[in-house]
Amino acid sequence: MSKPNGRITSTKSRISHQVIEETFSSQLIEVIESYQDEDNTIWSRYKATQSTITPISSKMFYFGYMFTAFPYAFGFALFVYGIGRFIKHRNRDLDVSSDDS
Repeated sequence: MSKPNGRITSTKSRISHQVIEETFSSQLIEVIESYQDEDNTIWSRYKATQSTITPISSKMFYFGYMFTAFPYAFGFALFVYGIGRFIKHRNRDLDVSSDDS
């Protein structure tokens, strides 16, 4: 990167970059993309040389993931609860039949 930091703003997001570490042959660059609704932020790091750009790491924060995962978690909890009830009734029936003999 010719500049150590910079920013681009669009109608949907703000993208900023910063050179974190610079050596003779490469740069470590961090890019942060923040959406205007502030529900989603993406952090990425890259190692750049004159001929290549290599992704190093990336992480994302999205507020909506919690709400998206809730129905699946609730469904799984009901499934496990149902299995537990089935096993409980099955064991009770086995205990009753073994007491009769």
